[in-house]
Amino acid sequence: VPVYVEVLNEKDSLISDVFARPSVVRVSIENVQEKQFDLKLKQVGTPADGFTVSNMIISPETVYVSGIESAIGRISEVGVNIDVNNLTESRSGTVKPVFYDANGNIITGLSDLSLSDSEINYSVTLHRKKSINLLSSIRGTPAVGYQYESMTVSPDSIQLSASNTVIDAMTVFELPAVDI
Repeated sequence: VPVYVEVLNEKDSLISDVFARPSVVRVSIENVQEKQFDLKLKQVGTPADGFTVSNMIISPETVYVSGIESAIGRISEVGVNIDVNNLTESRSGTVKPVFYDANGNIITGLSDLSLSDSEINYSVTLHRKKSINLLSSIRGTPAVGYQYESMTVSPDSIQLSASNTVIDAMTVFELPAVDI
């Protein structure tokens, strides 16, 4: 494309001999593409000791990305990274989407892309973990010639996570009775 420069205001008194260098500029033109991506939810870090992530929700769950075909073609997936490192309570907020290539690497430097939603709402629900003892009982009578001696539950405890009101009320988890 040839380049021309023209002085419009007071051109005779201020500037003389105006010309452009280079006098030709190359212009590359690409088609614009729009593509829909399901957002991939990725947890970053781990909550504080004694807590576990119970649920993570994002809204919206899909985004439309539009831009030049070469840039859209580099994107394999669009994700949302939620940082839960050392969290001790549930949290919500907004986060920007991240672009990933086919190898799962974050793509940086993609310019002139537009997203249908540039901020994604998220909600993380945390629950407390607690070690709960397992108990079991027996029912029935052993066959003639046999006598019940003892029963062992293995493992004798498990880690459960639940809301504070539920987990605080739990001290023992009773298994169904074993019919002997």
